[in-house]
Order: sequence, then structure tokens, then C-alpha cells
Amino acid sequence: AGSQRKKRRIETLTGPVFAGHDLGLPPWPTVEGWLKNPQPPQAITPLSSIDPERKFPDLPVLNNYTDDPGAHFWDLFPTHELPLKISSDVDSGYLSQLLEKHRDALPARIISMGNRTLKNLRSGADLNAAQSLPGGTFKNATSAHKNGRQFTDTLASWVAKGYVSGPFLTPPFPDLRINRLMVVEQRTKVRPILDLSYPDSDCINSRLQEVTLRKVVMSSAAEVGFSIKDIGPSAILCKMDWKDAFKTIPIDLNSLRLQGFSWLGRIFIENRLIFGSAKSVSDFDDFAEVVARLAAAEANFPFRWTHRTLDDLPATGSPSSNIVNFTNTYLHICRKLNVKLADECPDNIKAFYLSSHGTILGISFDSPNLSWRINEDKHIF
Repeated sequence: AGSQRKKRRIETLTGPVFAGHDLGLPPWPTVEGWLKNPQPPQAITPLSSIDPERKFPDLPVLNNYTDDPGAHFWDLFPTHELPLKISSDVDSGYLSQLLEKHRDALPARIISMGNRTLKNLRSGADLNAAQSLPGGTFKNATSAHKNGRQFTDTLASWVAKGYVSGPFLTPPFPDLRINRLMVVEQRTKVRPILDLSYPDSDCINSRLQEVTLRKVVMSSAAEVGFSIKDIGPSAILCKMDWKDAFKTIPIDLNSLRLQGFSWLGRIFIENRLIFGSAKSVSDFDDFAEVVARLAAAEANFPFRWTHRTLDDLPATGSPSSNIVNFTNTYLHICRKLNVKLADECPDNIKAFYLSSHGTILGISFDSPNLSWRINEDKHIF
């Protein structure tokens, strides 16, 4: 059945499926494209017209985001010291218990992914392949200063949560690498990226890619459509979405010196997985895949009906397929692990539980009518 599915035309329900991905976490080729192309993807709504709720409204809005704003500004800014030991919000003990419980039922590669995840949660994910690189300072991209107000607010929230250490007046490591910071404009937010592919001549990502990185395989909107068509009009849909997904995994202490950046005359260190690292995608994907597999095993749910794409876990199922139990089990496991999920969205777009319709990978599916459409806010003209 799997081979026959691959031979089908990319066509499902009432028409050809638009297979573009619109994930909370973009796949690595997308991030790599942003790093290589200084022009950000076209935004549907100009960021200048968006005024999202600020997380730190007491921070003054600056006239420019290139110069040091002075002591008054930094007195209002949160601070976080460098970690002295590896810590994670995730309950790795509970994850270990589940892996042991289902060890005989899970494929060997999933057990290996689980063991790597436990190592990363307890000892930190490493950038060992790049450790021989010297320190250095690289100028931020224009996109960071252009989106300075939004990025400064995001940075303050990350420091307050302990995801980032700083601000520091002087480098906390003698061989600190202060990476180029860039910001990609998206439809309703900005996404900060540490450009570990810079400079082209000898960068962190080039060193990481010299070693074998696990290839990450994701589902697609077409596969979701095939599942709904196979189940029929009674198909039930759900989609769970991780919050601060990459930030669930810490970085090992020896690799912290490679994750520095500067902002407004101060120095910061990323303590968790980052956007911009070629290794972050597979490190996170290990964790997310294992949690999905464990939930399916606990609920006795056919894993082929899940359609995970990094931090998003859509699933489809018939009323008799245990999809209700699977959804509740996944939510329970995430709560026990202390993995934060996005709240249910009233429009069934970002996250929703047990519905006959909803948006998955940018496509709005409607099971009773066996139909799909591209949401208007996804159109690019």
C-alpha cells in the first residue's frame, strides 16, 4: 500500500494538493535558504503595520537599534547568568520510563533516537565538530536592525526564560564566537536566526556538515489528503503544536562559546538549540519523533495516521481508530514531560483537537465534504 501511495499523482480529495509547508519550525533547507539569501521571504502583511502585544512593554522603544541605549534601558532589561550545569525543563526521567516500557514494541532506530534525546536533555546537545574553530566577531545583518523593536522584545523574553544568558559588557569566554544575527520577517512575527553559515570561508555549519547528520523526513499536505480520502467523510483530525520547540533542549557547556551574539552593545549567549545550526533540526526531530511514537504505542494507535512535521503533529483517524485516545495520551505525555503545547485555536489553524475540519500545513481540510482549500492569508501575489 505504501508503494502504491507513492506512485499516485499528487492529487487528493477534490483537486491537486498544494504541498507547500507552513510550519511553526521551518525545515533546514528553508533556513539554509534564508542564510544564503539576504532578502527575506515576502511577507503578506508588512511587519511595520503589525503591532503585536509586547511581552516587555516597560522597555523603551528606541529611535534606532544599532547603538547602545545606555544604563537606564539595561536597568529595565532582564538578566540571566551563564549556566554552571546542564538543566532542562523536560522530565527526562519520565521519558526514560516510557522508552523502557515500550522498548520491545518500538523499532531499534526509535530507541536510538530516544537514547540520543536523553543524552541531549541530560548532558546537552553538542557542537563538537566545530570546536576547533577560533573565536571571532561578525557584524549583524541589516535585517536585525530593521526589525529591532520586535527582536528586542523577543530577546528579553528569552533571557527571562533562561534560554539566553546575558547581557554581558565583556565576553564571558576568551574564545567566544560572536555570530552574525539576522531576522526573517514572517506573516505576523519575526524569526531570529544565528547565522552559523557565516562566513562562507570557514563557518560552524560547514564543520558540522563534515560529519554525518541524520536526514530528517517529514510528512506533507498531500499525505494528509491521502489519509482523509482513505478514511472517508468520517475522518477525525487533530493537530498539536509545540511552543518554544527548539528551546526544550539545552546545549552542552563546552559548546556555549560557539553560540554568542551581540545586540545593542551587549553580548549574549544562546543556551538552547538555535535556528541557524544545521544540527539543531535533527537534534530536535529525535525528541519530537520519540514523543509521537510513544503516544501511539501507549494508545495503540496506528502510527501511519500521524503526519508529523518537526514541532507540528497532525493526525487523522476514523471514529473507531483510537484517535481520541491517541490525542488525549499525547497531551498527557507532554504535560508529564513538561513540554508546552500551543492552546487550541478557535479557527482550527494553529492547534486543534478532534475536529472534522482544520488547517494542516497551510491547507484547510474538510472531512465531511472531502474537500480542501488554501487559506486566503496563504496566497502570495
